[in-house]
Amino acid sequence: SRPMSYDQVNPVLLDEAIAPHIAAAHEGRRLSAERLVGFCRGAMMQPLDLMLVEGAGGWRVPLNAVENLSELPKRLKMPTILVVGMRLGCLNHALLSVEAIAADGVPLVGWVANRVDPKMHCYEENLQTLKDRIRAPLLAELPHLDEVSPSRAAEYMQSAARLLVTGEPPQDGT
Repeated sequence: SRPMSYDQVNPVLLDEAIAPHIAAAHEGRRLSAERLVGFCRGAMMQPLDLMLVEGAGGWRVPLNAVENLSELPKRLKMPTILVVGMRLGCLNHALLSVEAIAADGVPLVGWVANRVDPKMHCYEENLQTLKDRIRAPLLAELPHLDEVSPSRAAEYMQSAARLLVTGEPPQDGT
């Protein structure tokens, strides 16, 4: 709803798609929860309809030798949406993440099934198991996409924003 510079939208950009603390070390940088919280609080001072903070690597991914990414939503008192990569091992990963989020006292307001493995064996059964065990609503089920254009990615983000603001899934299948 408000134009922001790329640096405001993505204040920490690391070159390698690996664990944040390792990528930062490779670049001679150090990540900290306090710095990330500062970036978010700066953006929160703007008049925004919705603020969505995307984490990278999972709830317990290290930021540095002593802090995990989970510090960010804890310190900001932000509710969380868990994205589950639907593939072999996702049940254990998702259920452990749900437990960790609850143990940290952060509200889990929903979850998203992201079909990263298009050939996942027993996909529907795994999805149903998660629906039965996660005590938060399934907000969206994202299909596997071999290639994602910037415009298609923008469509998905707009759909996600509509869902978060209105609570209603889009009618156009996005």
